[in-house]
Amino acid sequence: KQDKAQEALSQAELNKRTFSKCFEMLEKKGSLLIFPEGTSIIERRLRDIKTGTARIALGAEYENNFELGIKIIPVGLNYSEAERFRSEVYVNIGEPITLEAFKDSYNPEQFEVVEQLTQLIEQRLADTIVITNNDSEDELVKNIEILYKNQLFEDFRLPNQKREEFFLIKQIVQAVNYFQQEDPALVSHARQLTNNYLETLHKLKLTDEVFNKARHRSIFLRTLQTVLVLTLGAPLYVYGLIHNYLPYILPSKIANLITKDITFRAPIMMVSGIFTFLLFYGVYVGVFWHVTHQIGLTLAYLLSLPLSGYFVLAYWNFVIRASRSWN
Repeated sequence: KQDKAQEALSQAELNKRTFSKCFEMLEKKGSLLIFPEGTSIIERRLRDIKTGTARIALGAEYENNFELGIKIIPVGLNYSEAERFRSEVYVNIGEPITLEAFKDSYNPEQFEVVEQLTQLIEQRLADTIVITNNDSEDELVKNIEILYKNQLFEDFRLPNQKREEFFLIKQIVQAVNYFQQEDPALVSHARQLTNNYLETLHKLKLTDEVFNKARHRSIFLRTLQTVLVLTLGAPLYVYGLIHNYLPYILPSKIANLITKDITFRAPIMMVSGIFTFLLFYGVYVGVFWHVTHQIGLTLAYLLSLPLSGYFVLAYWNFVIRASRSWN
């Protein structure tokens, strides 16, 4: 509704034109990508589903005597850390929704069937994502993930894969909801204990992970391995840092200048990063070619730029883990 046409058109006329284009696409066996919540906010929530998806699908089928065979495919996006570079996302494809069951009951003049289909879309989407009721519950669930997720994988002998992790987190949410109803004092106490523990670790610059590792391997072997990795990797780290620091850090500075909203920071950083890396890599390669005039060496140098950048990230994360372990 917030989108306006250059022409002076009513909302009804705008909708009509939009739906007409969608019908045309579906009649040509094309695909439409729709975000039916109408907003993009990084939270474990499912907001009210707008009716547009159902209206488009039913309208296109109605105009073609329900012979198009349109399917609505629910897709859930589950981010580990949506604002963090190279973090993970689990794309969960849900069960398709077909429209044959609505053929006899759909009437474009009535809204009941549209509401029914919208509710079904909402239900199928809910099956594909992790949903918490509020920030407090979400905080407790994430704390439980940090402290016990890996242990639960071991206890239930589950393969440590994204699909199994998704269902495990859904079960954690279900358990928290159950105890919130049955024993809210227990949930409150668990929230306080986990918060205090993790806040203390943060102040000490530690993570729970270091204690789990300490049970399995000797301090001497871990220290020896760490020293070897840090020593051997230092030259490549310096090389990668020199070439990648500015194009890597500038996008975050640009995002900070534009917005403080976490929802928009990641896409701004991604888009600006495309330009900063192309610009800096282009300058580096141009200078290298000007000095050497060797095509083979220049191509090898170009290949080394992104590879050394990835190494810098891995090396720095290793340094952080090592410092926590030594601490």
